[in-house]
Amino acid sequence: MGAADIGYMASTFKQMHPYVSAILVAGRQRQRAQRALQGLLGQDGGEDLEILLLDRENTFSPLRGSTHPRVRTLPLLPDQSFISARIAAIREARGEVVAFVEEHACTLPGWLLAIKQAFKTGGWSGVGCEMHNANPGQGISNAVALLNYLIWTPPAVPGPSRMLPGHNSAYRRAALLSFEEELPMLLQSEVLLQWRLWETGRQLAIIPEARIAHLNEGRLTTICRGYYLWNRCFGCYRARVYRWPLVKKLAWVLGAPLIPFIRLGKSAGLLRKYPERFLRLLLYWPVWLVAWSAASLGQATGIVLGPGNAERLFTDYELNTPRPEPCPHP
Repeated sequence: MGAADIGYMASTFKQMHPYVSAILVAGRQRQRAQRALQGLLGQDGGEDLEILLLDRENTFSPLRGSTHPRVRTLPLLPDQSFISARIAAIREARGEVVAFVEEHACTLPGWLLAIKQAFKTGGWSGVGCEMHNANPGQGISNAVALLNYLIWTPPAVPGPSRMLPGHNSAYRRAALLSFEEELPMLLQSEVLLQWRLWETGRQLAIIPEARIAHLNEGRLTTICRGYYLWNRCFGCYRARVYRWPLVKKLAWVLGAPLIPFIRLGKSAGLLRKYPERFLRLLLYWPVWLVAWSAASLGQATGIVLGPGNAERLFTDYELNTPRPEPCPHP
């Protein structure tokens, strides 16, 4: 047996026992999904990584790299939601750590090594990344980057955190599966998952060396639609997970118009730590006022009427809604 054969067998063995399972759900925006997949395949230390690619068979042309030995393609059913697809992938994952990456995001060099080191050397149950704006200056993308990732934009502060970037963080697989029947609700509204992890004694951390570039929405109507749909699920599932009594539901619905200002007040609590970011957020007041109002309407609707078809519509929003591409370098 030659050295090449031994190397091949060693590589194959490691692939049977990857440390990190990255989950990527692809939709109609093939260029974005292709970029996300290539970002994962280009990571150093890839012998410890498997990529679970959820894609609709016989609908789109295969993504370049989907036949790579580290990629396992799982079927995505026509009516399957974004969250149920991720849960199916979690159950199929072979890694100790499950990392979520959106198809409109791209892992930057060093992401995998930072994720592995954080979990192997720390007792974290979840790890979040530093979030970079992949399309700065495109419409309202700069404002959206602040609305979504205020405390995780560069330079992110390392260390324990009660919140991680939604849809683009990594968790110990065993911690996710421990929630059993709650998991679909917690993953749909990932902030609930992070709250529940803290409440059960598990800790989360921000690791700035793990960097992700995120393609943000460029139009106000687009972000308002996404905020409404996500928050309709969040409002409903938050009340269910924490078993809100009718009085609390009613009080929350009546107070919904105040949510944009409550959120701004919470952001003001970061003024000492991130003064420049908060002041920039204030300058975008028309964006946050309208976007957070759409979010508050979504929460109130979810509390009163339940999620309805918001999960299905949010899946289409996440995977298929166009987002402005970055300007080409001169």
